Amino acid sequence: MGTDKRHYKEPKTLPDKRNKRPPKRFRRWRLISSSKAVGRFPVLVETIFVEAIIPDLVITQISNGFLHGKIPAAHLPIVDRPHLLDTVVLCIAENPRFTAPITNVTAAVGREAILTCLVEDLGNFKVAWLRVDTQTILTIHNHVITKNHRIGVTHSEHKTWFLHIREIKATDKGWYMCQINTDPMKSQVGYLDVVVPPDILDYATSADIVTREGSNVNLHCKANGFPMPSITWKRETGEMIKLPNGREVANVEGNFLNLTRVSRQQMGPYLCIASNGVPPSVSKRIMLVIHFPPMVWIKNQLVGAYEGQQVTLECHLEAFPKSINYWINERGEMISQSNGRYEPLQKSHNYKTYMKLKIEHVSQSDYGKYKCIAKNALGETDGTIQLFAIPKPSKLLNGIDNDLQDQAGSLLQDKNYVNTASAASRKFICTNFLLVLSALHRLQ
Repeated sequence: MGTDKRHYKEPKTLPDKRNKRPPKRFRRWRLISSSKAVGRFPVLVETIFVEAIIPDLVITQISNGFLHGKIPAAHLPIVDRPHLLDTVVLCIAENPRFTAPITNVTAAVGREAILTCLVEDLGNFKVAWLRVDTQTILTIHNHVITKNHRIGVTHSEHKTWFLHIREIKATDKGWYMCQINTDPMKSQVGYLDVVVPPDILDYATSADIVTREGSNVNLHCKANGFPMPSITWKRETGEMIKLPNGREVANVEGNFLNLTRVSRQQMGPYLCIASNGVPPSVSKRIMLVIHFPPMVWIKNQLVGAYEGQQVTLECHLEAFPKSINYWINERGEMISQSNGRYEPLQKSHNYKTYMKLKIEHVSQSDYGKYKCIAKNALGETDGTIQLFAIPKPSKLLNGIDNDLQDQAGSLLQDKNYVNTASAASRKFICTNFLLVLSALHRLQ
């Protein structure tokens, strides 16, 4: 490489380092081949062996072993034969830097969070991770310093450094620093935000409630989490919730659910559901139990049957706690299945019970009053059904005129006409039945 000898000055002394390689400790230094200023602060100079100098290169000046100011490269000696390595010029330290800021990370409790630090020209410098608020050193280069087994460190070609935090806890939330051990130290920080799925607090949430019908009920539910969870109330069965103003809605938002003058229709399980956008949402089941004394409804209080017919007596009742239910005849005798001609049956769902009494081959002794009785701790009630005799169809039709035959035939064509007819039809049939009996009485 040629040179302008007008700018060449023979150095006063040159160390005798011919045919020797630089010591290991100098390998972290490099020659800057740029016209930009080198360094922003004094850097300690060591020895390096330079093969050539670019004419327009601007090199920082050496003074008392430190780099200060600038001098043109043309004022420095040029080595025509680099292999001789007999020219000492200067050296410039590596200048590691961050190539991008640390991206903030959001992670859920129990998951793994990874913070990333991007570094360039690291050379022999080292990267460390620290917890800012506690000033705890977590890792230095490839080594984990903290005793926290959940912390780990990895890197990719010493350029991308990852801080791993496994099994995240809420206390891991905060600022983390990526640091390079230059002088002065270089650092940047990133924030780890920890989100927590909702958790319902049992001590601050209603337990199962037992109350009397007509009273007021206040349900409450509280949950922790981050962000703060919202509370939604629903009925587990999908039924509507009746509000104090009379409106009925599918769900109610808020920590409290107020029910006024509760009825048996509002009895059942209610769900308090907590959610904050962090899966999974959680719920608690609160059972509302409403106590009330038995109540009885009888569809057919008058049932007619002829001898030898099968007949069924029906009784509907509601009670909670569940009642003790049974049938008695007009003589006060309890009816059980021990008597082969009687078959008492009942079917229950929630607070409702359907009772029926089947009587096979009705005889003269079966006619009379029957009572369905229901008892619980809050009271007792009963309903009465009158079973009365009617003539068999063949006897009824004998000796009456044709007009009455048509009515009587349609009346008795179904042996269970009283039990199966609608309310309006039963009223019409009973009216016609009384007319038939009156006509029979006149004929006699």
